[in-house]
Amino acid sequence: MTEPLLIDREVLLIDDEGSTREPVKRYITGLDDAILKSYGIAEIKLKVADSVEQAKPFLNDAAKRRLDLVLLDLHLPVRLGGTPMRANGIRILRQIQESKAAHGVIVISNYPDFK
Repeated sequence: MTEPLLIDREVLLIDDEGSTREPVKRYITGLDDAILKSYGIAEIKLKVADSVEQAKPFLNDAAKRRLDLVLLDLHLPVRLGGTPMRANGIRILRQIQESKAAHGVIVISNYPDFK
């Protein structure tokens, strides 16, 4: 009996808030190998960016070879330590859509008053 073909999946997490970013990182990197293999996944290669500036190289590379998933905070600073602005995350989302840099995007921002 032959082993099933397992493939790597690439995920990009873009979030400047450590209180959100760290639990997501722990969850993704802590997934059991048996569970991953049951879905045909050999490994999840997690890339992390905490600002627009850090995300750009990953997204430029993804234009050549698509990411499987982007987890995106909309409220991002241009540079780490800068002022987070919702427009920055929306700009990244548009860039991902236009360049087809990812198969999917999940927005993980937390806005109690966002409509």
